[in-house]
Amino acid sequence: MLAKQSPDAAATTPALTDGFHLVIDALKANDIDTIFGLVGIPITDLARLAQAEGMRFIGFRHEQHAGNAAAIAGFMTQKPGICLTVSAPGFLNGLTALANATTNCFPMILISGSSERE
Repeated sequence: MLAKQSPDAAATTPALTDGFHLVIDALKANDIDTIFGLVGIPITDLARLAQAEGMRFIGFRHEQHAGNAAAIAGFMTQKPGICLTVSAPGFLNGLTALANATTNCFPMILISGSSERE
């Protein structure tokens, strides 16, 4: 026999969310307020949401420069510097900065978008 749910139980059910909100909530929960990057599809919405939630987005013309800025921010603040890039070549350009940060023990996180493959 199925138990009936009370109206109060339905009111306490958490609302659905998406990955963008989860990423921003996790960054804010860890006191990270700045993202460095180069926006483009598929990460434009993540950058817009970050700004709407009160985070700073500092844009660059090349992913490697954004990654180096994130690495230095991580070194100076001792909180992970966040670099946001598009997929494929954007990720690879950011990867060189991530390798440099890893070698020097600078806290840095590289977040890259992904595209559909069909």
